[in-house]
Amino acid sequence: LASQLRSTSSVFDLSVQMEVNFVPLRFCSGKARFSPYVAAGVGVAYAKPQIASNTSEGIPASEMQYVQNDKPIVFNIPISAGVKYKLKNNIVLGLEASYRLAFTDQLDAYVRQEKDQYFFVQAKVSYVFCKGGKGKMSKDMSCPTFKY
Repeated sequence: LASQLRSTSSVFDLSVQMEVNFVPLRFCSGKARFSPYVAAGVGVAYAKPQIASNTSEGIPASEMQYVQNDKPIVFNIPISAGVKYKLKNNIVLGLEASYRLAFTDQLDAYVRQEKDQYFFVQAKVSYVFCKGGKGKMSKDMSCPTFKY
C-alpha cells in the first residue's frame, strides 16, 4: 500500500562541517590547482512535507495512522565529498556530493520506515580575497591538508 503514496518535501538544511583536503590548494599563488576533499559535521533541517495518493481513491484508511502533517525541525549528520579546481588565483570551482542522515522519520510525512535520509549534489563558485594588491606580492593562503 505504501507504493500508492507519493511524498514531496521542501527541506532547508543548515550544517557545520569540518573539511579535509587531500592536496594543498594555495589560492593566491600559482601552485596546485586541483584538490579532492571529504567533510563531515552536524546539521539541522526544517522540512515541509506533503503526501498524497497515486490513485483516485485517496490515501487508504489503513495508512492514515502513518501519515503526519508536521513540519519537523530535526538534527542530521552531513557527510560530503567533492573536488575543488582553482580556475585563477582568486576563483575556485567546486563540485560536491552530500548525504544527510536525519534523526527522524518525519521528513517525508510518512512515519512507517526507519530514519529518513537525503542526498544532493551542488556546484560552487568561490572568490578568494588575497592580501596584497597589484604589483605587490600576494600572501599565500591555503586550506589545511590531511597528512599521512
